[in-house]
Amino acid sequence: MTAIPQRGYFINYRLKKKYETIQRDLEPDRILGYLYQEDVIDEDDMEEIRAERTRKKKAEKLINILQGKPRLNSSYDAMEMFVKVLEERQPHLARILNTEIDGECYGKFSVLSTLFLNFIKTSLFSLVY
Repeated sequence: MTAIPQRGYFINYRLKKKYETIQRDLEPDRILGYLYQEDVIDEDDMEEIRAERTRKKKAEKLINILQGKPRLNSSYDAMEMFVKVLEERQPHLARILNTEIDGECYGKFSVLSTLFLNFIKTSLFSLVY
């Protein structure tokens, strides 16, 4: 059975709720090299991000790319690695993404429910075919 990347989903939930703050303060140029080095993003991703003209647009592009990335390995997904690099380079943003927020219990329930339903659908699909 595959491990469910719960932490990454909670990070995504917090990112959505704190999107304006993260986008406003994120400095993509400070973390792109590390994300590339850790195989979170590839050369094409870096080119797309660097092609944006403003820091805010670069931040938006980076966030969108990270949210679309699959699980990297059994230990981390892209959002978890993003927070790991923020802990070193922009710790105030890492704190935001590592801190549970009001209403998150409902968000956790929604996330876990969605994961469970997707697991059931996948399992049923594999049984049928």
